Amino acid sequence: MKLEIKYTNTLAKRIIILIPIIILVYILSINFLIPQEFNYFYDIGSEQDTDYLTPDYRITEKLTENGITYREAIGHILYYEAELPMNSKEIKVEVKLKDNLPENAEIILGARDQQEWDYVKHYIQDDKNYLEDGWFIIETTFDIKEENIYTNNKKISLILWMQHLANDETKDYTIPIDYINITIYKPSIFEK
Repeated sequence: MKLEIKYTNTLAKRIIILIPIIILVYILSINFLIPQEFNYFYDIGSEQDTDYLTPDYRITEKLTENGITYREAIGHILYYEAELPMNSKEIKVEVKLKDNLPENAEIILGARDQQEWDYVKHYIQDDKNYLEDGWFIIETTFDIKEENIYTNNKKISLILWMQHLANDETKDYTIPIDYINITIYKPSIFEK
């Protein structure tokens, strides 16, 4: 009887010691040993879209066409944010737009690189992946360390800049926006 009680106590002690060790190993592997991707999908114009893009006065109300919900950009710079996990390496931004651009119009995707309002700008001119019904996808990737991307409370500020909407001659070329997809890559400690 004493042997059985002693064995049960020893087994219980081992389990109590193993639980924190397993939790610690799990936390370390998730945060440092396994590469991760974090995805933020902003379905512009959907029911969940309450404040993906700001400021409000630079976008229209929600619209629907051929089953696609979207908003139109009526101002030249739109801002959006994403949470940036610690030790992340890259930010890939993909935006689906409708081709309502004047000739030689520039689209810029940017990421904030200073506390004051300054952005690293990637000019997207010819790299458009055309889809059906006049929609196209643009994308770019920001290297967080090399481009010195700035974070504020673990968030990054990004911009979609359509310069032609600031000009009187082309301000009526509003741009329908279907979605913004942000993928953030965090490498393992062995990749750095």
